[in-house]
Amino acid sequence: MITKLSHLFLVTLLSIHVGSNRIPRDVEGPKRVSNRIKSGYSSPVQVYEKLDLWCSLETSEATPESCTWTSPDGTVYKVDGDKVSQDNHVDEVVDGILANVTSGEFCHIQVSSLKSEQIGDWTCHLDLGTGVKYQRSTLTVTDKLRISDVRLPGDLKPTTYKVALIPFIIPDNFTIDGHVDINLDVVEETAVVKIHAKDLTIYEESVEIDGKTSNILGFGNDHAREFFLIYLSSPLPKGSTVRLSMDFLGSLSNKLVGFYRSKYISPEGEDRYIATTQFEATDARRAFPCFDEPAMKAKFRVLLGRVPSMVSLSNMPIEKEAQPMDGNATHQEYVWDIYQESVVMSTYLLAFIVSDFKYRQSDPHPQNDVQFRIWSRESAVNRTEYASQVGPEILAYFEDFFGLKFPLPKQDMIAIPDFSGGAMENWGLITYRERGLLYDSNVSSDRHKLYIDNIVAHELAHQWFGNLVTMKWWTDLWLNEGFATYAQYIGSHHVNPEAGIKDKFVLTSTHPSFKLDALETSHPISVEVGHPDDIGDTFDTISYRKGASVIRMMANFIGVDTFNKAISNYLKKYQFSNAEKDDLWQEITETAHADEHLAANQTIKEIMDTWTLQKGFPVMSVSVDLVKGQMTCNQSRYLASKAEQSSRSIYGYKWWIPVSYTKAGGDFVNTRSKFWLKPMDNGSVTFDIEAAESDAIIVNVRQTGFYRVNYDSDNWKRISEALESDLESIHRVNRAQILNDAFNLAKVGLLSYEDALIQTQYLSKEKDLIPWSAALSEFSFIGRMLKREKAHADFEEFLQRSLTPIYSDLGFSARDTDTVLEAELRVKVVGRMCGLDNADCINRASDLFQEWMKNGNVNPIDPDFKSVVYCSALRHGDATHWNFLWDQFKSSDDNFEMSTILSALGCSKDEEILQKYLDLTLDKSSGIRKQDGSRVVGSVARTVVGKDLVWKWIKNNWDQITTVYDVSSHSTAGGFVSYCVSSFNKPERLAEAVQFYETKLTTLGAAKKKIEIAIQKAKVNVEWMEQHYQVIANWLKE
Repeated sequence: MITKLSHLFLVTLLSIHVGSNRIPRDVEGPKRVSNRIKSGYSSPVQVYEKLDLWCSLETSEATPESCTWTSPDGTVYKVDGDKVSQDNHVDEVVDGILANVTSGEFCHIQVSSLKSEQIGDWTCHLDLGTGVKYQRSTLTVTDKLRISDVRLPGDLKPTTYKVALIPFIIPDNFTIDGHVDINLDVVEETAVVKIHAKDLTIYEESVEIDGKTSNILGFGNDHAREFFLIYLSSPLPKGSTVRLSMDFLGSLSNKLVGFYRSKYISPEGEDRYIATTQFEATDARRAFPCFDEPAMKAKFRVLLGRVPSMVSLSNMPIEKEAQPMDGNATHQEYVWDIYQESVVMSTYLLAFIVSDFKYRQSDPHPQNDVQFRIWSRESAVNRTEYASQVGPEILAYFEDFFGLKFPLPKQDMIAIPDFSGGAMENWGLITYRERGLLYDSNVSSDRHKLYIDNIVAHELAHQWFGNLVTMKWWTDLWLNEGFATYAQYIGSHHVNPEAGIKDKFVLTSTHPSFKLDALETSHPISVEVGHPDDIGDTFDTISYRKGASVIRMMANFIGVDTFNKAISNYLKKYQFSNAEKDDLWQEITETAHADEHLAANQTIKEIMDTWTLQKGFPVMSVSVDLVKGQMTCNQSRYLASKAEQSSRSIYGYKWWIPVSYTKAGGDFVNTRSKFWLKPMDNGSVTFDIEAAESDAIIVNVRQTGFYRVNYDSDNWKRISEALESDLESIHRVNRAQILNDAFNLAKVGLLSYEDALIQTQYLSKEKDLIPWSAALSEFSFIGRMLKREKAHADFEEFLQRSLTPIYSDLGFSARDTDTVLEAELRVKVVGRMCGLDNADCINRASDLFQEWMKNGNVNPIDPDFKSVVYCSALRHGDATHWNFLWDQFKSSDDNFEMSTILSALGCSKDEEILQKYLDLTLDKSSGIRKQDGSRVVGSVARTVVGKDLVWKWIKNNWDQITTVYDVSSHSTAGGFVSYCVSSFNKPERLAEAVQFYETKLTTLGAAKKKIEIAIQKAKVNVEWMEQHYQVIANWLKE
């Protein structure tokens, strides 16, 4: 085992890049001690009930001489043995506060009846004797699950960091030795330095201000706010600059956050480990002490220690490579990689990697001289070719699109075996889950290429929108994620224009956003957040997809060229800095005014605040009078459940709605707004339109506006007739809109289900992916609701009749003449037909799977159809089929293939097999990575028998689940619950879910929000069953 660095070694290592790298071998530093205090309080916290508070030292290196507690109102209580006195009145016994001398803690008090003014911050102060720095710990005693006031005070502003880290990638060690120097500007006078640190041991004897310890009185921690505190004898004067230095020890955990370890198995069967990072949103503080807020931008000089057989990566190129560590005999086998100083950036965008990976270097792009490399496990380098082609092409395209050159000299992208998200936009070093970067045409489907296009485009868009210009605080996370999501469609379209990605926007962003935003549990796009768990909750469909949808709406109502010009101006103005939404609104307003694409008395802020500062979205009711040539419109909030009491909004749930319209057979190219429906409009508003008496009017051209449309019955009828007579007279995106709107209006009683279903009658003629995808999504909801009902058989018969023409037309097998969209539609249709137990589909799938089982390693199944064939074979197979596919999973090293198999293994109908499969997600030796636990549980929960099995498994194993899938860092466990609860549609099942939530509330952590949303969906389902089940059942019979 490798020992830790000596103190002297750490404090001198940062001089390596400017001077000699020779360090005296015979000098050992002082013993490294951390006297960090530990503390806690009893829960639940209730007024007029007892409250226990305790503190002591984590180590036995020192013995406290005295202890005091300071209450939220500033009262100081001294604890002396079994006595508690107030404000040094040692002879007076404090009424209502007692000392507990039996608990084993050095300083333990009990408040016998908690008062409301005693809820708040309590600080324990331990004096350790002459010459030893005191220790303090602040506890936020609260009756709430989370506190919100977690921001740094802003009295100090970092300008430069020097960070040196040695990750010990060694089983039974897995630690990180580190040292940091931070140059600080003192913005306001302060006598307390507050800096973020989490899961770090800071060696206090190494903490220095300008190379000295004489000004330091003591140290403290604030666990709730994740602060390390340094108390000074004299304040730092405003306008001065200081250097803060310290040594620390971190953990190279397997939690997939901070600086963590990832494991893979080599082709020789050996366990291999790498060290990698994931810092967004608030986990840089797990790797090194830092000012971990997005507005605290600085420059970073990074040093990474490694063994010579490995390589290291960071955001910038290496300045000096493999510098020997010859100052300490125990580290002669380690070397330093010293990196160029970074551009000004936020802490969450830093990245450090030490691995044995190899890379493929892209050919130089003629437009720039950016070095572009794709890194992976050595055995997977042959799968990096596709990413190495599209990555540089998208990067160069975005340089033109944003009107700014990429500001770094290199762009690395790396495939990480264990990764919690899809990818992370670290500046110059983007990390991906393996399936987001690796592609093998013999194993992966063509749809996988489209996935790589999208995720690469998303992360590269961030290099400008998010990295170059960063939000000031996580309230405006949507500015990062919404814009990157919007831009990913543009970048992906550039490299693969025949995939129809821009038209798929409504399927993958607009419609999913509608589903979540129709719930009362939704939140505004721009939402005030504080606690890290609250920040984590905003990485959701609203920030990403709704954010992208309202950006797309804005681009279309002012004109795409004007919008693009404004975005370029905004990025140039705020580059290497921070901004907030109002800064963006101002830039777009000025550009739109200059181009005369916005009325002089209008501002983008006035319009867009109604979309970003209140949750939900409108449904616009439209009544068409073709004789008068008029259209009358009004707006109201679309809410999925009538039973829910709508919360208040500063805008009264009214929006500035850009109204675009055309007619069947008309112009579907011009998406600019022709009218505005305004929040201040009193009731309905009538507009003059150009239309003939028989025209079917289509509002919201290409569904660029984020709202639903409900027409009068005559116009609905004209639309269905237009679809029947000439479906191409209506653009495919609006055909998808019509189907999506109709079914969702019917869900809430704004349209009859009979009228909604009439809109599907034309589908026998439909051959386009976009409308069919919308239809199949709505059919899926009805299917889930009817799953255990008598009407389910009739519904499946209806679906088979609806799908048979397109199934016959496309066939089961791929054709050389297929377009990208035809191939994708075939997969959807075949998958649905096999799910409906269509005999032809099942037989073909079974034959292919049997051929694979017979031939062993030679897989005859078209990669596009693997998910369908695997699942169908297991649904109709037995344990032999399941075990064969499980063996294939264990022998594969292709992440896409492994993911496909994991999804299919949940298709079995055998309860014993499914129970074993669920249990494997809690067995660290099973080969199922933590990142894939959701895939397993979700696949089992999709089946009738599996949903009940998963729900029972969750309730019986919650403690173990929340330990393996750590709810302090991830919401994965909440996803497990959601897979079951979100499809509950019976009152008794809903009651079970509510009871589970209430009894487990204090254990939910980051899983809380997902469970709340799932319960809200279940309430909507119960209401739907009561109102619509019989209507659907009767219609199907007729």
